[in-house]
Amino acid sequence: MSNPDLEQRISMLEESNRRLQIDVSRAKDYIAIQNLASRYQYFHQPKTMARSFDLFAQKTPGVSVAISGGVEEGLDRIKAFWTKSSSIPIEGVMLEHQLTTPLIEVAEDGQTAKAVWMSPGHETVPGLLPGGHWVWGRYAVDFVKEDGEWKIWHLWYYPTFRTRYGRDWTEGPEDPSPELAKHRAKYPPSRPMPYVNLYRSDGVRDMVPAPPEPYDSFEDYDPAGCPNG
Repeated sequence: MSNPDLEQRISMLEESNRRLQIDVSRAKDYIAIQNLASRYQYFHQPKTMARSFDLFAQKTPGVSVAISGGVEEGLDRIKAFWTKSSSIPIEGVMLEHQLTTPLIEVAEDGQTAKAVWMSPGHETVPGLLPGGHWVWGRYAVDFVKEDGEWKIWHLWYYPTFRTRYGRDWTEGPEDPSPELAKHRAKYPPSRPMPYVNLYRSDGVRDMVPAPPEPYDSFEDYDPAGCPNG
C-alpha cells in the first residue's frame, strides 16, 4: 500500500472516529437532559419542591420559569418561587405530571438544548384545588451546560386544560377557586404569561410550543413560535 493510500485510510478512520465521538456525546446529552426533566417532575411535591431550584442554571443570565400563574425571571425570583411559604397544609396534596413524546434537540456546539414534552397530569391540593383535578399541558424547556452539567435555563408550561374530575373539559376553563386566586395574589409573578390557549370547544388549537428544529448555537426565541425582541 502506497503512502498516499495509507494516509487516506488513516484520515478516513480519524473522521469516522470523530463522528462516532459526536454521536456518543449526543446520546449521553439526550439521556442527561431527559433525566434532568424527569427529576424536576419527581421533585414536584410540597416536601421536595424546594430542591427544584438546584436543577436550574446558577451562572447563566436569563434563567426563567413560565407557568400558568405567570413568568418568574432571575435567580432570586426563581428561588422564591420554589421555596415560597404557604399556609396550606401539605397533607393530602398530590401533584403528578408525566412527560411524554419527548423531542430533544442538542445544539451543534453542544452547549445548549431545546426540548418539548406533552404532559398529562392530575392534582389535588386541599384548600386550593379541592377534590381531584385533571391538569394537562405541554412543556418547552431550554437547557444550558454549566461546568459540564446540564441545567434548566428557561422553562415554559402551556396548560391545555384543567378541570375537576368528572367534569367534561369541553365545558370550558373554570375560574380559579377564591382560595387559589388569593394564593396567586399573594405571590404575584414578574410578568403575566405571554401566551395562554386553554382548550375551548369553539377554539382552534395552535401547535404550541413549537417543536424545536436542529440548530447550531442558541438564539433567543419564543417557543410559542415568535422570535423575542
